[in-house]
Amino acid sequence: MLGDAAWVPSRYARRVRVVLVALVGGLLLFAAGGAHASHAKNCGVIYNVKHGRDYRVRAAKSGTSCDFARKWSRRFIRRGAHPSHWSCSRPGGNITFYCRRGAKFYYAQRA
Repeated sequence: MLGDAAWVPSRYARRVRVVLVALVGGLLLFAAGGAHASHAKNCGVIYNVKHGRDYRVRAAKSGTSCDFARKWSRRFIRRGAHPSHWSCSRPGGNITFYCRRGAKFYYAQRA
């Protein structure tokens, strides 16, 4: 007879399942929120860099100072120089160039 009846979870089992789903969902939201912490901060505009053009500089919120990003952005745009151990590229489109070293990064776009 037990094989014929469908198994119905008790109220306790349902509550445990709801709590576990809520915990997993909360952890996923927390992990997704941590990914947003690495967005760029606005470091302002550097004026008249090359041929009278202005550029807006942005840098990682953690690990890259705006002074560093502005100084090296000006150098990269003018003569293609980049800091030691940093890799820089010109992806095209809206971003003029992008430099990174691990989780640290900075980039510039036409203002």
